[in-house]
Amino acid sequence: MNFYAKVLDDGIVQGPQELPRSTSHISGFNLLDDATLKTHGWLPVQGFSYNNKFQNISAPDIQADKVVYTAVDKNIADVKTYLKSVVANLRWRKELDGYQYNDYDIVTDERSQVKMIGALLGIVAGVRVNNSKWKFKDGFKAVSNEDMAAICGATNAYIQSLYDKENGQIAEIEALETVADCKVYDVNSDWFPVDEDIF
Repeated sequence: MNFYAKVLDDGIVQGPQELPRSTSHISGFNLLDDATLKTHGWLPVQGFSYNNKFQNISAPDIQADKVVYTAVDKNIADVKTYLKSVVANLRWRKELDGYQYNDYDIVTDERSQVKMIGALLGIVAGVRVNNSKWKFKDGFKAVSNEDMAAICGATNAYIQSLYDKENGQIAEIEALETVADCKVYDVNSDWFPVDEDIF
């Protein structure tokens, strides 16, 4: 993608952007050559492509025949904060994604977690009816009090494992020494299939 900027005496007044297809006076404006575009105040832009997760862009250097930007690495503390927020989001998504326990396809959204606590309290208090129906991803199933207590314990262990994994990644991120290290850090770390858009 080629970017251009419209430049007047007081600096950039439009862009950087792709060229407009037409202006109020010229159809096919985006097909003009750079020399003609310059007569209309439009200059090609260099260096505007950058990764805003890890870099900031410099103020424009307006030259006679082009506008130049330079990508500058962000402060490493800010980059680490960004990476940790991505990891926290991945953990949260995985937490709500559910898991398999024996023959049960467990739902683990936040409301379901609260309901599990209620079921466990009901078992302890002796008020949950044995073999009551519980809703799983694939529908309702009768669940004994013994199995329900085991499901609650397994769910707690599952969520704790996700917190432990997140905490481990936070430690890894804190140990990174440069922004270059941050750029190549595997933030996904098997949370989800690599073809998913995790950012």
